[in-house]
Amino acid sequence: MVGKRILLIDDDVGMRAVLKDILEDEGYEVKTASDGKSALSTIDKEDFDLILTDLKMPKMGGMEFLDYVEQNRPDLKVVVITAYTGKENVNKAKLLGAFEFLSKSIQIEELKRVVKEVIERHDKS
Repeated sequence: MVGKRILLIDDDVGMRAVLKDILEDEGYEVKTASDGKSALSTIDKEDFDLILTDLKMPKMGGMEFLDYVEQNRPDLKVVVITAYTGKENVNKAKLLGAFEFLSKSIQIEELKRVVKEVIERHDKS
């Protein structure tokens, strides 16, 4: 997956660092943002193959961010990774265009598999 770009959005510095390392070890180029608001300017200037976002963040949460992406950049593929995996959140995120919805307790191999699958689907579309 060399050359594939991922934007990782999470307000938890530790989680962001761990996920970034895992994805970079898989050969992805990873850019990070600490909240949805700061990510907006990034997606308006740069292209990404996938966005991984948390839901609960300061300034602009994941649902607001998903809504913006759905309205303005529907070509972008978004996977939500959050500790808030209630049915209501899952349904709302999917209605707003999220491709996948993962728990933060996800296993590393599962994360790698989902990222690879979503990017491959994006390449085929």
